Amino acid sequence: MEKQIPIKLNFRNMELIGKAVPLEPNKTDGVPKRFSVAIDDLFDGTIECTDKGWKSEEMEDLQLVEAIGSYLKEWYE
Repeated sequence: MEKQIPIKLNFRNMELIGKAVPLEPNKTDGVPKRFSVAIDDLFDGTIECTDKGWKSEEMEDLQLVEAIGSYLKEWYE
């Protein structure tokens, strides 16, 4: 498995700090499809890249999930 990825993200005028760890070797365009993510007290769960964008069973704020997914995708570029 790959090492954890530090996350430092501005979202809705808040600085969010956390980490992500890829959960599987399957990749789309060089980016893993699933991550375990922990950010401050806002989020601790899994996000997954699907054909319809990033999703999470644990987080209802889809904009935050998309922001985290975009950050992780940029990390690999």
